[in-house]
Amino acid sequence: MAGLVTINDLQTLMSTQFSDESLEQATLVVEIVSSWARVVSGQSWPDAPLGVPADVAAVVLQASRRELKNPDRVISRQMGPFQVQFSQPPDGFFYPAELAILKRFKR
Repeated sequence: MAGLVTINDLQTLMSTQFSDESLEQATLVVEIVSSWARVVSGQSWPDAPLGVPADVAAVVLQASRRELKNPDRVISRQMGPFQVQFSQPPDGFFYPAELAILKRFKR
């Protein structure tokens, strides 16, 4: 199923132009994030990206950007004595405010 946002919108948000390899990765990330957003919202939005509410598109764009910038999902670091904490998808993937936006569409 198509992503809820376009790769062009993601490139604009990130101020970048994806190369061939990074374009494939970005496309896959958008598809994964869109899939999770569909599950949380209970909506399929079959005509995506047309007809997707702006706030849902913003959630998908921001979450896709985070995933591309921080694929290991490091949520905290400590330099000494070297502690790192990771977020596990899909739990912890969307921020609470993003979840609230997506859950508004659940019937």
